[in-house]
Amino acid sequence: MSLAAEPRTLRSFFRAQLAALVQNIAGAQFAALASEDGMLLATAQSAEAQDTDRTSALVCSLSALARTTAAECTLGELTGIRIEGQQQHLFIEPFDTQQDSGPKRRLLYIILAGHADTTGLRSATAAFIAATRQRLNPS
Repeated sequence: MSLAAEPRTLRSFFRAQLAALVQNIAGAQFAALASEDGMLLATAQSAEAQDTDRTSALVCSLSALARTTAAECTLGELTGIRIEGQQQHLFIEPFDTQQDSGPKRRLLYIILAGHADTTGLRSATAAFIAATRQRLNPS
């Protein structure tokens, strides 16, 4: 069975995973998954579509700028973006949907949190990415 043929089931999976992240990360207020071209795939909550679409587009532009900057400064492949404000932090982690060879689709994991424990955030992010890859690439 192809997952591409069941977008509602896949979207439900992403929503459940993102909602669990928001509940399990202290200070987390928002989590979303977007495609690298700016399409919002899922959020943890039902926020206003216009607001989340705008946020998704901004994050994708920021990601492209960060990726280009990383390449120009020979930093290596971009592994994440962190913006710290006085009240909140924005974490963006781009990742490929496959680890092995084959066509890869790059997604952006986005989370907005207060002053979160970054160790817990990193482990939760790694678990989310692993679950996403497993769901999109069943053995």
